[in-house]
Amino acid sequence: MATAVEMIYNGKFWHNLYQANLEVTPVYQNATTMVFPGVDVTDKVKAEKTLLVGMGVDGARTGTVASSTYAAGDTTVILAEAILTANLMWAAVFASAHGVWPWNDGAIPLRDFGAPSQATLMAAIAYIGGQNRKLVGTPGDWLISSNLEIPANIFFEPRPGFNLIRSPGVDVAFLGPVKAGRYQWIDPSGAGKVWMGDRTTARLIQWWGAVGDGITDCSPALQAAIDSFLPYNDPNYSYGRLIDLGAGKFRILTPIDATNTRTPGTQPRDNLWFRGYGNMATRIVCDTGTGTPGECALAFDTCGSHEVKFTDVRLTSAGATNPSTVGILAAPNTTMTEAQHHCYERLYIDLEDDDAANGGLGTVGIANMGAEEPVYRDVTIYANRPVVAVGDAAYMGNISSVYQAMLATHSLGIITFPGECRLFTLGRWYPAVRLVNVNTMSFENAYISNIGTGGSNDYVFEIFGGVDSLHFHGNIEQLGSLFYVYGRLVSPRVQANFGGVANAAAPVIVQDGVGEGQIRNAEFQFNLSANATRPLFSLLHSGSPITGSQVTNAHLRNSVIRTNQAAGYVGLPQNLLKSSDTKNVQIFAADTEFKIERQTQEIYLSPVKVAEIGGITEANVCKVTLPAVLANESAGNFSIILEGELGNNGYATGAPACRSFVARQDVVTRYSDGAIYISDADGGVAGNQADVVAATGIAVSPASLSIAAIAVKATATGVASVTFAVAPTLTGTGTGENVYFHGRAKIMWKGFKAQAPRLSLN
Repeated sequence: MATAVEMIYNGKFWHNLYQANLEVTPVYQNATTMVFPGVDVTDKVKAEKTLLVGMGVDGARTGTVASSTYAAGDTTVILAEAILTANLMWAAVFASAHGVWPWNDGAIPLRDFGAPSQATLMAAIAYIGGQNRKLVGTPGDWLISSNLEIPANIFFEPRPGFNLIRSPGVDVAFLGPVKAGRYQWIDPSGAGKVWMGDRTTARLIQWWGAVGDGITDCSPALQAAIDSFLPYNDPNYSYGRLIDLGAGKFRILTPIDATNTRTPGTQPRDNLWFRGYGNMATRIVCDTGTGTPGECALAFDTCGSHEVKFTDVRLTSAGATNPSTVGILAAPNTTMTEAQHHCYERLYIDLEDDDAANGGLGTVGIANMGAEEPVYRDVTIYANRPVVAVGDAAYMGNISSVYQAMLATHSLGIITFPGECRLFTLGRWYPAVRLVNVNTMSFENAYISNIGTGGSNDYVFEIFGGVDSLHFHGNIEQLGSLFYVYGRLVSPRVQANFGGVANAAAPVIVQDGVGEGQIRNAEFQFNLSANATRPLFSLLHSGSPITGSQVTNAHLRNSVIRTNQAAGYVGLPQNLLKSSDTKNVQIFAADTEFKIERQTQEIYLSPVKVAEIGGITEANVCKVTLPAVLANESAGNFSIILEGELGNNGYATGAPACRSFVARQDVVTRYSDGAIYISDADGGVAGNQADVVAATGIAVSPASLSIAAIAVKATATGVASVTFAVAPTLTGTGTGENVYFHGRAKIMWKGFKAQAPRLSLN
């Protein structure tokens, strides 16, 4: 039972806030005497454990009653008035069958069992026994000289001034809940550890002495908090591992070990959660380098750990003397061969511009080698390379785990940037994202740009190995080329808007054919809101522009591309067209459509004014650019089909006329020097090919306008190209009647060594 009684002390209240497990209710006869009538309370109330608390205007004072009048069998306890503070506001008396409860939540203070020592702590534990009680750590240096375990039934609450000190190599385990404010109560030194069980939901790094002043080295405190979770196979093993960082600038001089092996008896680091108060309030100053040029200096090493979380935290090198070169490393290791399900949310990483760091890779925000199924939500990263996600450590520069043996290769898939992510390269040295052997990756509403100068990189993504099912939706500025494809890019889905870019001539997509340079099953939608007069595609050979004699491994297959660029900027490189695997491609430009099949190209022609009565009699509608001349290797041929309709705008004169038109012309080039030969099957006019369609023309008023005949006329420009014109024959008396041709042109080609002829608008 519990009773609450109160008594008057010199006109003030005495209030027993919580009194339990007494068989009788005590009677307060006067200001200093508490009587238990007719009952021997020797085993119920210990006089030396009865406590007075006095609250006055000059503060609080507590102390134990030292009563010489109490003895076994007595029913009266005399309370010592001398310990009461002056200007008393109120006082309380607490006693119970299970010791002194100085607060209304039933807490027991350590000091009531003696001076600070391990023996005193053990006495308090023994006194509580198996009952659920709160044990309050009172001020003092509490030296623990041998391993100690505080049972799970004890709720431990260290108060300010309590200082837990351990002899070298000594472990202290708190199996029950631990609760304290943001102040230090554990000395992190010594080879042993302070363990806490799963009933302690959060570890505050301030418990181990972390100070958020941006100067103090908080590595030991942060590491000790991580290492406070009980090891694998312990009965009190914890699954929830929250590291509560609080607000401040916490400088680290040593890489944080968040690695994991799951070996029995080792430190568990799955499901670590580093939680801050927002990237402006919680900053970890990453100062783990040594100043050695090109070094790898990790801030956080999570090799082998699953379910690691970072939320509302900034990892920054601002203010660091020897800045870290990698924000977070995630990877499997040779013991724990999986590392999965990391989740970084509202994480901000800003590193230095150091293009030589990490063995020439540059600084890296997130380095992921085979850590599958991560989620990066509302993440902002400033680094030379904000993201490196690879399945092969050979593409990681000299980045490696500090504490584990990292696997050399591992599959990597299901990488998600679900929204509001911002990636900034520094100095234009390197691409924003390096991908190697990755499947299923998505960016939604991403923003990617560059800050600073120094290099000349234009690439957003660089692709090595195989990258399958990449989805990107977002806005890009400064970096003009979305992809550099050295490997295979398969089934990408892209909706990208480009703002202003640093290089106004940068192609949107670059393929490097010395590797694989292959794009398949792509769906690309591009809007170039600035700098739209630049190529859609470019082809390299080992990083340099490809020449006419170099055979490429690159190809583009089964893909649809939509862009607001004009037709003159969307043609495929001729070496790429030569590949037998470049086929089934559609390109929708601002003013036309291209179709590319194997050794076939087709282009849709917008209306072109080709003739008028009393004026022009022909006009160019398309052009075929021929491969570069190679000595004794320039033989090739193509046929062109021009198909469409000629007609005037009859609404102006009331005399409309039209005629369908199909013509075919053949072109061959000479083996020795690339000289161009054009068919002239119309009966002797060199370079002209007559309409091959039966006479279908019709006119409302032939006397005003009649389209009597049509021919296609080819004109060679040296050995470089052939231009094709539509030349109609008009009759009638009308003046200024404009005749337009619209339709399509298609070429089919064979031969040539390294390049294909390329069809384009005139």
